[in-house]
Amino acid sequence: MPGIPTARNVDHIAYTVPDLDQADKFFTDVLGAQVLYRLGPVQEPDTDWMAVQLDVHPRASAQISLLRLGEVTNLELFEYTAPDQQTVPPESTDVGGYHIIFDVASLDDAAAHLARHGVATSRRGDSLFFTSPWGMAFEARLAPQVDGLFRPGGSWNVSQVRYTVADLATCVGYFTEHLGARLLQRDPDRALLRLGPVTNLELRQCPPGARTRRPRNSDIGGHHLAFHAEDVDAAAAYLRGLPGFRVLGDVQLIEDGGPIHGDRWFYFTAPDGFQLEVLNMPPGMPYEQFTSARRFGPAAEWTND
Repeated sequence: MPGIPTARNVDHIAYTVPDLDQADKFFTDVLGAQVLYRLGPVQEPDTDWMAVQLDVHPRASAQISLLRLGEVTNLELFEYTAPDQQTVPPESTDVGGYHIIFDVASLDDAAAHLARHGVATSRRGDSLFFTSPWGMAFEARLAPQVDGLFRPGGSWNVSQVRYTVADLATCVGYFTEHLGARLLQRDPDRALLRLGPVTNLELRQCPPGARTRRPRNSDIGGHHLAFHAEDVDAAAAYLRGLPGFRVLGDVQLIEDGGPIHGDRWFYFTAPDGFQLEVLNMPPGMPYEQFTSARRFGPAAEWTND
């Protein structure tokens, strides 16, 4: 199946939040995540590096946290300051709207757990909906019976990530034709894909009248999805050769002696502006000296079985 050369799995999902401390606390206290490391400020006040490599305002600055969320998910959180930052996040039906879905064994137990943490819920069918203190949307549900869907097992593992897009057909096309996804279900306004060994990706068509401006990484509600690849240079060359894809800047190597010294990475955008990343973190990263928690991956191979 076509895909990014030497890709092994989706490495992480990433979101920009208004307050990093608040977000870390919610994910760790309520959803059982573990913080692996924090970075920042990431900034280059005297150059255009932030604009070239991250497609944000050149004077933007970011604080970053990386968490292990459940068995198979790495979650990256950003708190940005930027002169042109948009502070109103997209609604779920707007382009750039998003949603994280967890598998649970019991909706009653899930509701009771969230209530103990002061989180209100609403129930519809086999799903329980709730939001974070800053308005991020989540769903806890009983695992659906869909052929080919990855099921992580146990409660409070990420089952699925959902994004609202401007043109569903375009988005399904490049994920399946160029990024290695397998189409599992297709409805007029929704598609469910298997993206590698452990990631279920749901794409939804934005309805008429919805906001169509996609948030930037530095905006509240900005987000991206990242792949682990063994050969980052081969991945960049492949993506540069695809029509409509844009690799931002050059492949970067972190050599600052910090928690992820040795990481090689680059950002890229899909034809509709969807923000993505490729990275490679070799074994034995410096953060591992300070915590027993570890990133998920890389998987042995890319497979959609």
